[in-house]
Amino acid sequence: MASAHGSKCKPNASFASRTARLSFAINDHRVIAAQAARMAEAMFEPSPGLYECGVMLEGLEPESRAQQDLFSTRDPRGPVLLAAMDGLNSRFGRQTLRLGSEGSGQKPYDTKRAFKSPSWTTRIDEIPVAR
Repeated sequence: MASAHGSKCKPNASFASRTARLSFAINDHRVIAAQAARMAEAMFEPSPGLYECGVMLEGLEPESRAQQDLFSTRDPRGPVLLAAMDGLNSRFGRQTLRLGSEGSGQKPYDTKRAFKSPSWTTRIDEIPVAR
């Protein structure tokens, strides 16, 4: 499901929502991103009323429990491509290789790491030392 909305404080604020069901269980983020982009395009309004949007995935289950679809066809190159992307990202660092639809560079909605509280309870190198 994809949704977008305007200010909750304003009366009659804009709201849009789209729902799509993939024909078969899939773990290929290329297909999921393409479907989310199609839903966002269908919701687009040229007015400045919408300022927040999101995508929600429902019905997630392990690949081993996924029901097969007799009439759908999967991209046979998909698993090999995704394994190669995962291998490169694990070798050279997270987000080294990613989809073009994700964009590049700093995004205005990214978390501001300067305001992050210390991770004293989860990272040993951030424990304060008394002198």
